[in-house]
Amino acid sequence: MYKVSKTYKNLRFSRVFLTFLVSGLFISGIIFIIGFLNFKISSSVNSWEGKVYRGVKINNIDVSGLTKTSLKEFLIDNFPNVLSYGEVEFRLGDKVVTSSYNKMGITYDYDKAVNEAFDFSENLTYEEKVKQIYKPVKKLDIFLNGKFEVNENNIDQLYYELSEEFNVSPVEAKVELIDGQAVFTESQAGYEIDKESLIKMINDTSPVSASKNGIDLKTKPVEPRVPVDVLSKINGQLSTYTTTFKSSSNERAANVELSANSINGTILMPGESFSFNKIVGPRTRERGYRDAAIIVGNQYESGLGGGICQTSSTLHQAVIRAGIIPSQRRNHTLPTSYMPLGFDAAVAWGSLDYVFKNPYDFPILIDVSSTNRTLTISIYGDVTAVDKSYSLSIENHESVPFTTKTINDDTIPKGKQVVEKNGSNGTKVKVYLVTKDKYTGAQLDKKFLWNDYYVPQQKIVRVGTK
Repeated sequence: MYKVSKTYKNLRFSRVFLTFLVSGLFISGIIFIIGFLNFKISSSVNSWEGKVYRGVKINNIDVSGLTKTSLKEFLIDNFPNVLSYGEVEFRLGDKVVTSSYNKMGITYDYDKAVNEAFDFSENLTYEEKVKQIYKPVKKLDIFLNGKFEVNENNIDQLYYELSEEFNVSPVEAKVELIDGQAVFTESQAGYEIDKESLIKMINDTSPVSASKNGIDLKTKPVEPRVPVDVLSKINGQLSTYTTTFKSSSNERAANVELSANSINGTILMPGESFSFNKIVGPRTRERGYRDAAIIVGNQYESGLGGGICQTSSTLHQAVIRAGIIPSQRRNHTLPTSYMPLGFDAAVAWGSLDYVFKNPYDFPILIDVSSTNRTLTISIYGDVTAVDKSYSLSIENHESVPFTTKTINDDTIPKGKQVVEKNGSNGTKVKVYLVTKDKYTGAQLDKKFLWNDYYVPQQKIVRVGTK
């Protein structure tokens, strides 16, 4: 038996310790490497959050690494809205009308493509995301499709064009005056394209499907505005008024007759409003209006449509005598030859209008006749429902003196005066509506309506200084 030396014992311990130390360092290294790799992988996955993963293409272009915002901007920049080609058939019964994609507001469906790209990554597991980042195994090819972008402008234009082809207007009941008696024609319902249904069908239909299958239109009925049973309440003349334009030029006479024809036959249902400018329309040469004298400011000038104020003023008197007070009416700045002070109604396209509303529970008819340069406008309605008569009273005439303007003129001998323009006084009047019993003539009421002011005309005198 022998004893192990102390030196040997120490050496053996050192070897064991060294073995444990090396093993520990190795294991720690492995753990560190694994931890580092996991950290790097996790960081990579996190860095791809909110971005398109690898393997995604749109129209064969790699879009990986883009955010939602940058992806949409990329698509808009690289695929602008050029989908103007393609046609869609709109059908109603046996009739077919073809319209282009462009008129329907076609565009690429950018949002759908963006959502598809991001749905791809959201549906991946963590392990799949890791694989997709480092070595894409899944691929997604997205192709931009078109969609109809319905907005107010394009749908209105499309609806207008389709309406022109498909809509059937109702036949209104008509009334003709024959020897002062009303003769009626029955009405008939029409139909029009259902606009809301049209919008829904376009929104719910893909361009490809619409082009392949077409769109079947839906309609809704359009009832006549004036039912014959209501119209039949017109049974007689409520009022009438006549003016003459025998001294007018041919141009002015033509304007009076043209504007008068525009309002002839107008029917106003209970509560409906009449606008002279809306009914008569713009005064243009294309529509037949001519140059004639008009009042501009405080003087007469030649202007297109001169004379139509005689029509509006004659109408005004008929309206007043039917017991209807206009909501818009202005007198001229100067007196007129065809109407007493306070009786006139000035109109001007774009500025002055003559407007009134039918206050009765029955319709009224505007009837116009023009013969031998005499204009007569009458209002027809239910005479049995009106037991009063109406007229205007003009009171409190107040004269407004004119002023005189002198101008030195070195072409006229000194001391001599030449009147270039005669002056005339202006006038202020108060206008009242007088109501009487239709049968007895007894006055029932007197109502103030408005103050009218006709401006004075300045006198101009040239004084010689030569």
